Amino acid sequence: MELIWEKEHYYLEAEKEVVVRYHHQIIASGQGRLDLGTYPDCHPVFEVFLDGQNLQLSKRYLPETGVTNFRDLGGYHTPYGQIAYGNFYRGAWLRKTTEAAKQYIDGLHIKNILDLRSPVETLHKEDYLPPHCTYARYSAAGMMDDPRYHDHFDIDLLVQNGHLDEIEIYLKKTYTVMGIGSEAMQYLFDKIKKHETPLYFHCSAGKDRTGVSGALIMLLLGASQEDVMHDYLLSNVYRREVNEKRISAYPERMHAALRPLYYVKPEYLQLTLDHILERYGTFENYFEKEYGIDEEMRHQIRAWYLVPEKNQTSD
Repeated sequence: MELIWEKEHYYLEAEKEVVVRYHHQIIASGQGRLDLGTYPDCHPVFEVFLDGQNLQLSKRYLPETGVTNFRDLGGYHTPYGQIAYGNFYRGAWLRKTTEAAKQYIDGLHIKNILDLRSPVETLHKEDYLPPHCTYARYSAAGMMDDPRYHDHFDIDLLVQNGHLDEIEIYLKKTYTVMGIGSEAMQYLFDKIKKHETPLYFHCSAGKDRTGVSGALIMLLLGASQEDVMHDYLLSNVYRREVNEKRISAYPERMHAALRPLYYVKPEYLQLTLDHILERYGTFENYFEKEYGIDEEMRHQIRAWYLVPEKNQTSD
């Protein structure tokens, strides 16, 4: 089963008999190529009933926002159900783009924006704020609070002097501690506990600090570490064009040294996860000790943000 879209028009390729609903109304049924209709300026989420199961289908990558690497965290399957679309969005900073892009973002009905950038990073790069949206900024990485890495940051000079590897070392140190004792993560999980979604969390590129945040949300909801890593690494797919353009602006001799700064690596996120497990033993213990999310609260959170997949009907 595959969801296909051509601009604003959606189709479903179904090998078996299915029933498709949108906003609780049946819009298609059968098998083969099903026409689901046109959905301008919105992010449609379809309910698909197949063999007694209820599934959600939608797009994960949302280029209509005009924001690099803007994605919906929904769609992944857990032992407790499917992560629902439309609750958690991740990406780069919300640049003020076209009116069409703003209209699309407005249609996501985002209630809260968590900006993970440092004060210096936000200068002249303020977020676009949708209507009725609360904005908060908490720096999630000490690296970007360090003046060595902004006001006097000269990549060419660092490469020439053989110090570019210093940035990757600092980046790894940041990953190691990012998930523990973080005001940014405290704010993020407080909003989740209060069911104050849809929520958009982002940094500058939407890959490192945002990647860790997304990984922790997925782990809380019960996603496998394989799916967590898969989602984290999607930044390399959706940022490839931007990354290569930026890297190509430098001499070729610098390209190999620059790539670790523009792409994420599995070992980066693993540093965060390993440090959490080293400190707390289990992720369940981590969420309880760091954010006050005990077993009862986990059940409530999963009831809010997961879609039950079994024993459903299309009636």
